[in-house]
Amino acid sequence: MTSAGRYFDDLDTALTELIRYARGPRLSAEMMTGVAGDVDRNLMPLLSLIVDRGPVRASDLLHLIAVDQSTLSRQVSSLVDHELVERAADPDDRRAMLLSASERGRKAVVATREVWRATLAELMDEWTVAERQAFLASLSRLSAELREHVEGTALTP
Repeated sequence: MTSAGRYFDDLDTALTELIRYARGPRLSAEMMTGVAGDVDRNLMPLLSLIVDRGPVRASDLLHLIAVDQSTLSRQVSSLVDHELVERAADPDDRRAMLLSASERGRKAVVATREVWRATLAELMDEWTVAERQAFLASLSRLSAELREHVEGTALTP
């Protein structure tokens, strides 16, 4: 294997491990402690997306998350049932519904993000400012390029 091939294998392994731990049950449980009652932790990425992109049609979310339409419908219904998301008629197309986070939903996302940021601060406590800045710059660039590749255009998160 070439050194470039090995690099991309190592990068893939590191990113896979980062995502696995960042979205794993232990950290998710820590982030969810005291947040939004009995909401399934697996719904938080969808709720975060609705907070960031809303109001938004459910159909517009399908290309951003890895679930089929029926699964998305069930997840949205659960968020609505827990009063984290609200549905409203789309003023441009009365047949369509727009999803937006409720105040409770926004607070839940803010609370989980605060825990996540505190965790990152703890984990990176011994990193130099230069190391943090270099990591952020590289990760932001990769994220933007991946978003452009997936969505066809660079969008502001």
